[in-house]
Amino acid sequence: MTYRYLNGTGLRTILGRLRSSEVHSINLDSNLAVGRHWLINYATTASFYTSEEFRDPVDHSAAISAGYKLGDWSVAASSGYSRSNDTLLEIGAQTTRDSYNSNLSLAREIGDRTSLELSVSHVANFATGFASGRIITTTNWIRYQITPRLNTGIGFSYGANFASEGADSNYTRPQVILGWRPTEKITLSADAGYEFRKFRSDGQNSLVNPVYTASLSYAPIAPTLLSLSANAAETGSYFASRATRSTGWSASVEQRILGRVFLTGRYSEHRNSYIETNRGLAVGRRDKGKSIGTTISTVLYRRTSISVFYSRIENISSFTDFDVVSDQYGLSIGLRF
Repeated sequence: MTYRYLNGTGLRTILGRLRSSEVHSINLDSNLAVGRHWLINYATTASFYTSEEFRDPVDHSAAISAGYKLGDWSVAASSGYSRSNDTLLEIGAQTTRDSYNSNLSLAREIGDRTSLELSVSHVANFATGFASGRIITTTNWIRYQITPRLNTGIGFSYGANFASEGADSNYTRPQVILGWRPTEKITLSADAGYEFRKFRSDGQNSLVNPVYTASLSYAPIAPTLLSLSANAAETGSYFASRATRSTGWSASVEQRILGRVFLTGRYSEHRNSYIETNRGLAVGRRDKGKSIGTTISTVLYRRTSISVFYSRIENISSFTDFDVVSDQYGLSIGLRF
């Protein structure tokens, strides 16, 4: 169970309107193991705003997962549902969103150094008053362990996106992957490739862009961890007849001080382009922004955690109604049973 208090300025109620409010949230999270193979999770969060311009929502999430060993194959399956009511920068308003997801994955070793990974997933997203969509994806990897500290691989993804409004699309995404741990203190992982996306519209419009994720972590001494990450991706949009091109990077530092107190600092930047799929793939809106934050936390009596936090979020858009400058601070108290 977690109680969270937040005091924020620049919180968006509806498009073009920013307000200040205090927010009190209570979260309950539970896990149930069924035998050795199944796990069930349920969580709910009730939030209460002091400003009457916000709705007081109740969020839910539920998931079930299973893992089995069938001969040489490792099999994992999961399915979940979530409902959230927060504000996305893309939408610019407090919005109810429902998401359903299912995933099935298979993995096996082929020889001493080679492994095969196969997966298929289905995700459906719905937002009140906005476009909804479903995507079916299959991702397949062949990995090779070059040395105990270095591995690489090649992969291929195919996805089909079905939009409630606007053009459906499908994509192929060949990629390579690299994992490297040159020392006990440094870890690097990255995958990169190109996405070839075609929109099933009259003009047969298509997009070709690089996609990647990369992360680097460095632990110079035991209580210190430095992390750096970057990403570029193509996704759908909650707006009708739109696709989203996003790039970003982030950095963080985690430091243990005074034995039981942890200090975390983080900084990130992002750029998003919203592409109009029914107008020759013209860019209809561009956003750029950054965020900075810090958290101080500690654990008391093994079952109680306390943290205080501060964050600043900025988003500057070519459509000024989506501009945001928000300062938020607060505290969180968690109890484990």
